[in-house]
Amino acid sequence: MATLDVEIDEHAHATVSLTGEILPGDAKRFVQFVDQICEKYEKPEEPFAITTALNSCGGDYCEGLLLGDLFHCRGYATLVRSDAECYSAAALAFLGGAYLGAVGGWGADRTLELGGVIGFHGFYSDSLESASLSHGMEQGKILSILVMNYATALRVDMDFMAEGLEKGPTELLVLRTVGQFRKLGIKLRGTVRTPLLTDEGAVNVANYATGWRRPIALAPRGSEAHAVVQHLTAQDYRRFALRRLVDQSTQGGALIEMIQKVARLGDDLAVSTVYRDLELVNAVPYLGAEDAGRVVHVSGFDFGGGFYATDCFIKPSNESTSDLGVTVAVWHTSNYFMTASYSHTGDCLYEVRRPDEVVV
Repeated sequence: MATLDVEIDEHAHATVSLTGEILPGDAKRFVQFVDQICEKYEKPEEPFAITTALNSCGGDYCEGLLLGDLFHCRGYATLVRSDAECYSAAALAFLGGAYLGAVGGWGADRTLELGGVIGFHGFYSDSLESASLSHGMEQGKILSILVMNYATALRVDMDFMAEGLEKGPTELLVLRTVGQFRKLGIKLRGTVRTPLLTDEGAVNVANYATGWRRPIALAPRGSEAHAVVQHLTAQDYRRFALRRLVDQSTQGGALIEMIQKVARLGDDLAVSTVYRDLELVNAVPYLGAEDAGRVVHVSGFDFGGGFYATDCFIKPSNESTSDLGVTVAVWHTSNYFMTASYSHTGDCLYEVRRPDEVVV
């Protein structure tokens, strides 16, 4: 049976510690414990924000799923502290960490402090000797369905869950890499933040934005193509984008001729005016590139065969601070484009790092 304790700070934030083996009935006990705490200490005008700090080597799989579903439905964040371990059923419960939106909806709220450990493995029975093979297989199928339905509800990467379920009782899939934490929406706390977008970071952002389907690199390895990085002023980017729009256009006409003339001969004001007008009709990407900012152009993709991305334009924001973010526009061989924005997840901006980079 897991033990429960609570710490309440002056900001109406209650951290409930769940320590020890998870056994049947612990989810019900948890609800009763939290409800009693809220009834005793919570103020009507200042409801508690609840975080569950897990330190457990696991236990009953079904109870772990119940706890995770409880965290998810009630909007309780989850936390593994720097000196804690969270395995098996407890790791499944950890994935339920969430916040509830003010006007509906929810988002993942799962945090690992550097030094803590989270690990997954498949389910197993302690009493296989007393169970028939067919019963054990049937039980395994049911649990697999429950876990996959749980992962779907939490928007957890299904490939990762399948990999974890393949592990035996003495094996563990321990979370260590950028790709694992990113897939599971886990915030890392205690790592050094990245203040500037480097060339290598820009290439990684471009790879994430194109799904790592045709990866590029400054120092290629294996099947990676060679990345080319250019640094542009915001104005140079806008002029470049207008020229590209003209070059890729399959139609002529007065509008295209005007854009071509501005791109070639127009002053900065004319280029900015035309570009922003085209932004309004979604003819060019919106990057929020201010005149004082910079844009990093990444190219070198081996396009073709169903992959048609040719260029990525990346606009960093909040550089030289602890809140670096990026917006990226991916251009394809035609004038089709898509944009994405990435920001810190905890202390990490995952997208500037390779997915195989070990961070804990």
